Amino acid sequence: MLKARPYSSRFRHLCKYAHVKMDGHRIKIIGRRALTTEGYDLAPDFKHWGWWTAYQKRPPHSILHCELHVPGQKSSYVKTALKLRDPALRLTCFAVEDPDLESLDLAEDWCGLYGIPWAPHRRLSKNWSTEELLRWAEKAGDEGWVLKGGNYRDWFKLKPIKTIDLVVTGFKDGNGKFLGLVGALRCSVVNEHGKMIEVACCSGMDDNTRLDITKSDLGRIVEVKYQYVTSKGRLRHPRFKCWRDDKTSARCGTGQDPDLQEYWNGRAN
Repeated sequence: MLKARPYSSRFRHLCKYAHVKMDGHRIKIIGRRALTTEGYDLAPDFKHWGWWTAYQKRPPHSILHCELHVPGQKSSYVKTALKLRDPALRLTCFAVEDPDLESLDLAEDWCGLYGIPWAPHRRLSKNWSTEELLRWAEKAGDEGWVLKGGNYRDWFKLKPIKTIDLVVTGFKDGNGKFLGLVGALRCSVVNEHGKMIEVACCSGMDDNTRLDITKSDLGRIVEVKYQYVTSKGRLRHPRFKCWRDDKTSARCGTGQDPDLQEYWNGRAN
């Protein structure tokens, strides 16, 4: 099932553009450095790709926000692409920190002057629909959208949320405020041979739910929210939604998500 985050009228009026959210790693370019969110500089690695030359030609004081990605691949592949020097690896700009570049159109034109790739965007109509935007993203194979009020202000992520029914096959101990309680549920699907395959370590339960969980909940069916299936056959950002005591493990197959089915069926028996 595919759903969208609801947006209140308070946020809707701020959103003028929808910028394509590619499935990759965010990179901030300051001067001649290309910094990851952890602060690691990838500029020395980028010399192997021709597109890095265009970024070096821009004014050195400009600050760019970009997405490092491989078209058609999940974000989990980016590190591998760097290691293998995959020619398909791309660095695409989606925002420029500059008070003179208020609109996305101006920022796009600025990037065009220096040959810097710019992420596609749409200007939103007055009655824009999150469902319609998500259908466009899904059809194009994109991760979602960044809703924006301008080039560098009022950002709101819009990503599809999928749900799936899984079997609880184990527990992970909690720590910190959850010490002594269940920290996460180990959850599995059933493959074509009837074998349980763990695909998620799911948290996000409220305190009362955690207090009620016991070993008797092994085998119980849980509905889990997630973004997509990773390249290793696991769920991206799994979160507890609710118990589904109306369902059985027989209905928790890999066929609930085509990507799960493609990865696991025939792989384990």
